[in-house]
Amino acid sequence: MSGIVLSASVRQNLLSLQSTAALLATTQNDLATGNAVNSALDNPTSYFTAQSLNNRASDINNLLDSIGNGVQVLQAANTGITSLQSLVSNAQSIANQVLQAPTGYTTKSSVTSTAISGATADNLLGANVPTAGSVTEGAFTTLNVSGAGNATAATVTGGTFANLDLSGAGASVSFKLSVNGGTAQTVTLNAANVTAFKTAGGTLSGTNGTSPTALTATDIANLINYQLAGSPATGAATVTGPASVNGSGELQFTSSTTGTSSSVAITNYATAGTVTDTTGLPTTNTTKNGTDGSTTAADITGTGFAALDLSTTNTASFTLNVDGVSKTITLDKAEVDTYNTNTSSSLTETSLTAANVAALINYQFGGDTGTTTPTGPVTVSGGQLQIASAASPGASSEVSITGYTGTLGTGSLGLPTTDTTNHGTAAVAADDETFTVAVDGAAAKTISLSKASVDAYNTAHTTGTPLNAASLSAADVASLVNYQYDNTGATTIASVASGKLVFTSNTTGTTSSIAVTAVTGTATAGSTGVTATTTAATGTAGSGLTGETLTIAATNSSTTATSITFGTGANQVSTLNQLNTALAANDLQASIDSSSGAITITTSNNAASGTVGAVGGTAVTTSGAAFAAVAAGGAAPVADPNSQATRASLVAQYNQVMEQINTTAQDSSFNGINLLNGDTLDLTFDETGASKLSISGVTFNDAGLGLSNLTAGKDFLDSNSANTVLSTLTQASTTLRTEASSLGSNLSVVQIRQDFNKNLINVLQTGASNLTLADPNEEAANSQALSTRQSIAVSALALANQSQQSVLQLLR
Repeated sequence: MSGIVLSASVRQNLLSLQSTAALLATTQNDLATGNAVNSALDNPTSYFTAQSLNNRASDINNLLDSIGNGVQVLQAANTGITSLQSLVSNAQSIANQVLQAPTGYTTKSSVTSTAISGATADNLLGANVPTAGSVTEGAFTTLNVSGAGNATAATVTGGTFANLDLSGAGASVSFKLSVNGGTAQTVTLNAANVTAFKTAGGTLSGTNGTSPTALTATDIANLINYQLAGSPATGAATVTGPASVNGSGELQFTSSTTGTSSSVAITNYATAGTVTDTTGLPTTNTTKNGTDGSTTAADITGTGFAALDLSTTNTASFTLNVDGVSKTITLDKAEVDTYNTNTSSSLTETSLTAANVAALINYQFGGDTGTTTPTGPVTVSGGQLQIASAASPGASSEVSITGYTGTLGTGSLGLPTTDTTNHGTAAVAADDETFTVAVDGAAAKTISLSKASVDAYNTAHTTGTPLNAASLSAADVASLVNYQYDNTGATTIASVASGKLVFTSNTTGTTSSIAVTAVTGTATAGSTGVTATTTAATGTAGSGLTGETLTIAATNSSTTATSITFGTGANQVSTLNQLNTALAANDLQASIDSSSGAITITTSNNAASGTVGAVGGTAVTTSGAAFAAVAAGGAAPVADPNSQATRASLVAQYNQVMEQINTTAQDSSFNGINLLNGDTLDLTFDETGASKLSISGVTFNDAGLGLSNLTAGKDFLDSNSANTVLSTLTQASTTLRTEASSLGSNLSVVQIRQDFNKNLINVLQTGASNLTLADPNEEAANSQALSTRQSIAVSALALANQSQQSVLQLLR
C-alpha cells in the first residue's frame, strides 16, 4: 500500500469528501437531538445560560407539589368552616325553640300591693291623694313699705340662750368684740373672770358661790360689759355697755351710734375645756351695720313768683320766723338802695329777680354786709323763693310768715300773704313687716317686707317691671317671699289665690308642713293678711300613691334596678302603661285588679326563673303604704315539670351539636395539617426561599368559638337564658365568617402564586430552548445538501480513479 501514490486531485477529492461526511454527521446529530447546541463546544454562552434557566425551572417545579398541597389544606379548612357554620345555625334553631316553648314555671315571682281605692289602669294613684301643708292668710290690701324710718344702731343678736356652766376644768368661751370700727377687745368667759367680777362688786343672779354653774344671759351680759368697760359700782346689779339681753332672753350687742357707719363685729369665737356652748352667739365671724333714717326740715316754698318793680310806692312787709329767730322784712325802694350801698351791689329796683329778692331778705334777716350774696334761710328753687329751717331736721324745726302787708303792683313774691307756719317731720320707724316661714320642720327663715328688701329684689331681677315699694300687690309680696326663701328660684312657697297670700309646702303627706309666725313691724299702709297669731298646717297622708317613691332591686345581673315616683309630673308614673315602661328594664311587668285596685308586679317571661328583688321607697316605708308588706321582694318561682323536661331535651340536643362542632374541627385536616385545630401552614414560593407565606391556624372547637355545653335545670330556663345562648352563637357565627374570609383571601394568594410559578417555569424553559434548539427545516435542508454533495464527491472520485486505471491499462 505504501507504493500507492495519490494524485493531488484525488487527494483533494478525498479531503473534501471527508469534510462533507463530518458535516453530514453533525447535521444528522442535530436532527436526532433537536438541539443546535449540544455541548459547551457548540456555543458556550448559550449552552451554560440555557443550563441555568433549566435548573431554575426545575427548582421551581419541585415547589409546585408543596404549593398544591397548601391549596388543599386551605380547601379542607374552608370545608370545615362551612360545616361548622351549619352546625352553629342548627344550635341557633334549638335555642330559638326555647323562646317558642311554654313558660317553664307554673307560678312566677311577684309582689302585690294592698288595695288602692279608686285605682285603675288609667289612674294608678287612687282617689284619695296625699296633700301638702298649706295656709291661706287673711284679706290682702295694697302694701306700702316705702318709708325709710329712723336711723338704727348696729345690732348682733344671738340665738337661744341656756344657763351657762363654767365650773368645769378649763371651761372657757372667748371672742373678740369691735364696736363702730374700734379696736377689737378680747372677751373671755371663765371661772376666773366670774370671780374677778364678783370681787369687784358685781352681782350675779343666785350664784355668788365659788362655782359658776348656772350663769344666766344677764350674768353673761354683765360679765362682758365688765371686761369691756372696767369694774362695776359696788353691788351693782347691771353693768352698762354694748351687751344686753333682749325680750326673748337672747344675748344682744348694740352700737352706741346709729346709721350705716355704726357697726358691731364678733370674731374669733372659740370654746375650751369641759363647757357646753349655750350662749347662742354666732360662732363664725359676724359683722352688722346700722341703717340710715330719713327726717325732713321745716320749709315754705312759694309759687307764682314774678319780677318785682319797687321803683315807686310799691312795697311789701312781713315777719319771718325761722327756728325761733324772728325778723321784720320790708321790700321797697329804700331797702333796695340801702342794700346796694352796704353790699356794693347794683340791684335794679324796677326788675328784681327771685335771686335779688332772696338776697334782700337774707340781708335783712341776718344783717350780713360786704357781700353781694348774703347767706340766710332764703334760697331759690325752681325759680321760686324757698325759706328753709337751718336747724336739724325733725319736728322741732319751724318756719313761719306772719303779718304780711303791702301792695306790689306788678310782680309777685309768690309767698303766702296769710299767716303761715310749717314744721319739719320727725323720722318714724322704717317700714318693715317681718314674719318667719318654716317648711317641713326645717329651720324657719325670716321674711322682710321693706324698701330695702324691695330694692334687693329689683337689683337681682333686672328684667321686667321693677317692684314699687309704695304699692305692692299680693303677687309682688309672693315674689318677695319666694326670693328671700330661695333666691335660686328652685323652691317656691308663696302664691296668690282669690287675692290672698297662700303659703304651701312643696311636699305632701304627713311630713309636709308649713308654719307662718305672727307678723311684726308696720307698713305705711296696707296689709299682708298675715294674722296676729301663728298659722300652721300639716299635709295629709292619703291612701293613694301620689308622691310615693318605689324602688325594686335588679332581678338579675343583666337587668337595671327600678326607681320610680308616682304622680302626674314630669318623669312620674300615673298609668299602668307608664309603670310597665318603667319596669321593662328590670324584666318586670305590672297588672292591676280592676275590683280592688291592687297592683301586682311580676317577672316577665324573659326572666321567668328570676325573683322580684327587694322593694323600697316611701311606698314601702310610709306607715300603711301600699307596698309595705312586700319589702323583702317576691318568692321564688314554681317550676313546671313538663315544660322543664322539654327544655332539658333541648339542652341535650344543643350539647350534641357542640360535640359535632368539636369533631368537625378535628377532622378538617389535609396531609397532617389542620388550620382549624391550631396548626400553621408554611409555604415557599421561590427557589431561594425568600418568598414565603405563613398561615396561622385557629382552634375552632366549642371553647374556641366561645361556646360550651349547657346544664339541664340551669340553662334554657327562660327567654333570658335562651337569649344569652343566642348571643354567644351569633358571635360564634361572626367569628366563623371572619375566619372564612381570611382563609379565602389566603387561598386566593396561594392559587395566584401557583399559577405564577407554572407560567414562570414555562418562560424559563422556553428561554433555554430558544438558546439551544435547532431548526428542523434548516437542518434537513443541510442534511440533504450534504448528502448530495457527498454523492457527487464520491462519483467524482470514482471517475478520477477510472481515468487513472485506463492510462495504466495502456501502459501494460
